Amino acid sequence: MAEMTEVAKGVATHQRLVALLTQENARYRVVNHEAVGKCEAVSEIRGTALGQGAKALVCKVKGNGVNQHVLAILAADQQADLSQLASHLGGLRASL
Repeated sequence: MAEMTEVAKGVATHQRLVALLTQENARYRVVNHEAVGKCEAVSEIRGTALGQGAKALVCKVKGNGVNQHVLAILAADQQADLSQLASHLGGLRASL
């Protein structure tokens, strides 16, 4: 069986998310736009305040026997406190 491409995986994930939001009668809107990468640019495209969006950071936490990758989701107008993240997970340091 052939593996799904990253694009196909993204489309499938998007379809599942939209189906779930619809099923739960959530208020949402889909804004189609090209990938821009920066939170500020996406905020401008959406026409919303920067803090209304979210950013996802893949972080590596190490030390004290901890060696794991975690996904940190935070408001787009915030900065990650990597020391606090590491401490919360029992590690000594975290990096992006």
